[in-house]
Amino acid sequence: MVRIKQIFCVALLTFAYNLVIIHASSAQNLQPAYSFQRIGVTEGLAQVSVRCIEQDYQSFMWFGTDYGLNKYDGYTFTPYKNSKNTPGSISNDIIVCIYEDQQKNLWIGTLNGLNRYDRENDQFITYNHDPKNPKSLSANAIQTIFEDQSGKLYISCFDVLTNKGYVNEYEGDGVFRKSDFSSQSATTIINCFYQQKENNMLWLGHNNGLAYYNPATRGYTDITAKLRFFNTANKIVNGITEDGNHNLWISTDANGLIVFNTESGKIKHYRYNPANPSGLRSNQVYDVLIDKAGKLWAATGDGGFHLHNTKADNFFHYVNNEKDPASISQNIVRTLYQDRTGIIWLGLYKSGINYFEPYEKPVLHYKQDLRPGGLSGNKVKAFCEDGASTLWVGTDGGGLNKFDRKTKRFNVYKP
Repeated sequence: MVRIKQIFCVALLTFAYNLVIIHASSAQNLQPAYSFQRIGVTEGLAQVSVRCIEQDYQSFMWFGTDYGLNKYDGYTFTPYKNSKNTPGSISNDIIVCIYEDQQKNLWIGTLNGLNRYDRENDQFITYNHDPKNPKSLSANAIQTIFEDQSGKLYISCFDVLTNKGYVNEYEGDGVFRKSDFSSQSATTIINCFYQQKENNMLWLGHNNGLAYYNPATRGYTDITAKLRFFNTANKIVNGITEDGNHNLWISTDANGLIVFNTESGKIKHYRYNPANPSGLRSNQVYDVLIDKAGKLWAATGDGGFHLHNTKADNFFHYVNNEKDPASISQNIVRTLYQDRTGIIWLGLYKSGINYFEPYEKPVLHYKQDLRPGGLSGNKVKAFCEDGASTLWVGTDGGGLNKFDRKTKRFNVYKP
């Protein structure tokens, strides 16, 4: 007879009657379970198609949508929309990018003009292209904004009629100049910037591939041919980030994920393959994020949200499940952002915002398994932990189960 010193006992009330245990760590090949929270129009978001996300130095979250800008304090939203009759309103409602620089200036790029937020007056200072002023922006459609390590602010913009791209540097007091590499990259639009810390190399993802700019030599080099795009009709690069092994992770519009090691020059491709259930679920990857713990996440065009499983070198998938309100609310994920507390935010195409805490202890589900070491029944009624930290699980009709935390196996006791 087993004697148990009861520390606590809890009745489990779940719809599935399954045992749910939270582990400090889980097996590398077992997908971590996360609960996604949803924010939409009901909660005050201006519009559900979210393009960009930023957290400012005051900890406000800013969301750019296809119908206005939103400031979020964790409880309520403050919307900002264009109004022709209101001085200081934002220049356009299609918000393409948001960026806070080292001087705590909040910049908002729209489809028609660049805006700097005036916090004191809660309004915007707008910058537009003026064909009579060579020191104005080169074009009004803003694609992305980036500040390098020296404090130089780059604005990628383009002409919506000619689709010609430009890169401007902001010199202050409303003065802009074309960057050193603007003429070399003028045949395409720069979609994203990434600067390596150890060598200051500035990487440029554009509508026709990838290039880098060396600030020391002012040299511009395009390396698109080296990346071996398999879909040569669409070589758009959407995002760039870097892991701790000098690997650039490059998200593309039609070529999946490309990994380029800047030291060895080695290249690896992750592509959608319907025969590989653990691979990418889409070749359209909008964004890529390496979080504070070094985990790599990918936002795809129609395959949901992905986490790279480093041990197996494949991907865990998080997709919408209509029956599960804790799943992501849509499979088209446009943008990713991690705030200072560690929360990861997802901007979705037509379903607003999702967010979750990636450092929560993963939840593992145990169901009835009649093989040796398995749980003896699904109808779990109670559990308790004894003085030796052994977990005991009582089932309805399946007997008593003793859980071994080291082996993750159950020993079953029946009359």
